[in-house]
Amino acid sequence: MLITPALQIVTWCVLLTSLSILWLSGQLSPMLVAVGYTAVAVSAVRVRLEAKPWLSSGVWRWLTPAALTLFVVEWMVLGVDLLTASLHLLLYLTIYKLLTLERSRDYLHLYLIGFFQLLASTATTAELPYGVAFFCYVVLAPWTLMLYTLQLEAEQQSVTCPVPGGAGAGGAPGHPAVIRWPFFVMTTATAAGTFVLTVLIFFLIPRMGSGYMQSGGSAPANRIGFTERVELGMIGAVKLDPTVVMRVGVTSKAILSTAGVYWRGTAYDVYDGISWRKQATARVNLPHGGDGWFRPVSWPPGVQPDGQPVRQDVMLEPLETTVLFAAARPVAVSASFPALRMDGQGTLLLTNPPAGRIHYQVDSLPPRLAEADRRVTLADYGRIPLMYLQLPDGSERLTGLARSVAGAPAGPLPAAQVIAGLPVFETADRIERYLKQNYRYTLDVKAPGRLSAIDDFLFEQKAGYCEYYATAMVLMLRSVGVPARLASGFLSGEWNAFGSYFTVREQDAHTWVEVYFPQTGWFPFDPTPAAEGSPEMLGRVRQFIDTLWITWDRYIMRFSIRDQVSAWQEMQSQGSVWKGWSIHWIDAAKSGLKTAVAWVVRHRETWLLLIAIGCFGALVMRWWAQRHGGWPFWQAQALQATQRSGRTFYTKMLRLLAERGVRKPPTLTALEFVQVMGPELGPVAGAVETLTDYYHRLRFGASPLTDDEQRDVARLLRQIKG
Repeated sequence: MLITPALQIVTWCVLLTSLSILWLSGQLSPMLVAVGYTAVAVSAVRVRLEAKPWLSSGVWRWLTPAALTLFVVEWMVLGVDLLTASLHLLLYLTIYKLLTLERSRDYLHLYLIGFFQLLASTATTAELPYGVAFFCYVVLAPWTLMLYTLQLEAEQQSVTCPVPGGAGAGGAPGHPAVIRWPFFVMTTATAAGTFVLTVLIFFLIPRMGSGYMQSGGSAPANRIGFTERVELGMIGAVKLDPTVVMRVGVTSKAILSTAGVYWRGTAYDVYDGISWRKQATARVNLPHGGDGWFRPVSWPPGVQPDGQPVRQDVMLEPLETTVLFAAARPVAVSASFPALRMDGQGTLLLTNPPAGRIHYQVDSLPPRLAEADRRVTLADYGRIPLMYLQLPDGSERLTGLARSVAGAPAGPLPAAQVIAGLPVFETADRIERYLKQNYRYTLDVKAPGRLSAIDDFLFEQKAGYCEYYATAMVLMLRSVGVPARLASGFLSGEWNAFGSYFTVREQDAHTWVEVYFPQTGWFPFDPTPAAEGSPEMLGRVRQFIDTLWITWDRYIMRFSIRDQVSAWQEMQSQGSVWKGWSIHWIDAAKSGLKTAVAWVVRHRETWLLLIAIGCFGALVMRWWAQRHGGWPFWQAQALQATQRSGRTFYTKMLRLLAERGVRKPPTLTALEFVQVMGPELGPVAGAVETLTDYYHRLRFGASPLTDDEQRDVARLLRQIKG
């Protein structure tokens, strides 16, 4: 590849990369980016055809002031931000330079334009596609600078370098020297080394912030609603929205064996027939331990937590809510929050809605019902707060259905009275199975007529989605005296096997039921049947891309001083492990060496025979190589070394002659140069002729110089230098 075509190709690649970055960052519309791509293609065709610019200089003299005027109008009159207006001007300069590309410095101008485009996109985006494009730019930029430097040097010297002799020596008339692939390999290795060093510096230099509430690149959204009051039917509006809400990594695969993971947000205790609200709204600040973890308040009286905690690593997208989400029952939370609260419903709350993407860790106990609670009856309960038995007006028909399903006695039930012998778990299980088996899941819920929304669901439409199922079960349980409440959050999500995390979307928003048991506390039930025909939202390719994105965001964009400290502590803890492994392998190596030495000693006669045979074979091979002038491979290597030495001193001779004002035209061979330019060489003509003879002998005769001839070459070069 010639230097000039290589410089052209790499420069076009740099521009395509910078334009792609602007497109990915959203700073230029796809139409304007397409115009830039077209200009690159047109420039490539024109340059390869060696055609003159298709627009005259007079046209560009009119277009350039117009572009500057448009820049001022956009910024000062139309109110376009300065960055966008500047990018439009840069795009014009790109097109102008591409369509008038002639001189070497035009390539430098294009490279600088691409660099400014890269800087402009850096100010507005930090997503994974930008990181990939930036890495491509890091590889291409050194190519461009080195090729441009070589191009300038070749133009200044007007010689073919490193292969002298013009067309007859393997060059190309009027072109710089040939650039081969080792050049690009070396340049890429240099760029990769620089990139690795940059990454090391990035991870080693202390961070200035802790990473809390760093901008996640997206605006807060609240299409789900985890507020103090939620109307029935609110979730149905988002069940088809694939927007990602959070990604939850888990350290234990045991959580995957469950039928579904419930990422609990909050709970509601009072229903007025239209909406749910919270009555237990008292909030307490959670204590912050010296280990950096928030610990929830003590358990309710009689409740004994059981099980091994499951750790979740949560990356939550910005939502206009202070609610944090976690599996089951959280027992510890680790994050850079200044404070963390919990309300009477067990909801984890921030002090203010986060302005961007946040990251935190949660340890949760899996839901596990105490064995004694499977047999408990309502007679075993103490005083039940009335808010967990509250029913809206007009619930008589629902109460009759609930007693029928639960097997409770008919007749009126005063608000303060309970059915003492009713088994709680069996009752909840019966109502849950009844709703799953007798009602149909659908998002197409018609507006209720004269009936309330729940009565319409239970007795008329007999179809709905999670909010209707969960609300119906809570009210049915309460109507027979079982304390229950509505819980809301998200159900499972899409398991990403590449990154070992759940991708939770708005369409995974869910509500379920929590029933209170004396020894377990609140235990979940879910009466909602599985949705039919639920499409798979992520293929394996999309999962892999999402894994790359989350890794980029977690360990590049959100890498904080806490991560550095954790990494250092992990290295220290692993140090003793590696030390133990090292000692083990050193001892094993010593033992193996002793065994090998003992084996060699036992078979020394065999080894002496093999050594004798090897020495005899080496002598035979040496005799054969001397008789035939060496091995073919080494002969080829010696030939290449001989030719390189000839090219080296001949190139130096041409450079010394150029300093004396005598330049070798690229159209002349080495011998023609001596014959044609002899009179101009003056007193050094003899030295030039002798060096040319040496060069011909090395290049074409493959005959190496003797020590005296090598000293003669050095003397002749000093003579030419003067």
